[in-house]
Amino acid sequence: MKIKTFTISLLTFLLAACGSHASLNTQDEKIWQAAETISVFQPPAGFEPEVTVEFKDYTLISFSGNSPQSHLYLIQSQNEQDETRLSGVLNDLLPGASDFKQRTTVLENRPVIIRGAQSTLIISEGTNGDQLRYRQAMVQFAGNGGPALLVYSEPLSRWNEETLNALLASFE
Repeated sequence: MKIKTFTISLLTFLLAACGSHASLNTQDEKIWQAAETISVFQPPAGFEPEVTVEFKDYTLISFSGNSPQSHLYLIQSQNEQDETRLSGVLNDLLPGASDFKQRTTVLENRPVIIRGAQSTLIISEGTNGDQLRYRQAMVQFAGNGGPALLVYSEPLSRWNEETLNALLASFE
């Protein structure tokens, strides 16, 4: 819960400081509407809408799960050039690569189909700020309005490959 409060507070501060026309919303209906601008999908059981932020050409959607460490994020850019940048960053995440600052290690890169197109799923594992182990999946895909990224994280004790596969298959 403290992560959610901190994140929302930080986003609100940053958006206000930018002085631009940004939109932050915590109403479930608005979050689902924003999510559908990226893709129709079914989050895992227990995941509920948390917040959506729309800033310039970007949309961020956040869902939280049963555990405070369970998160699902969708990020979309309306700028097609971001697809090339995102691909470049994700292509650098090879198995065995680690990030000391983020306390994560890439475990696997796996080909997947999402929304009918081939992509690469990146599975990493790390330790969060509370010293709890977690696993994370990231995959780039073509959203309804431009290049998009799915980030799904669960505590290691709750990680389930079948849940991940069902999530990926649910994207329309």
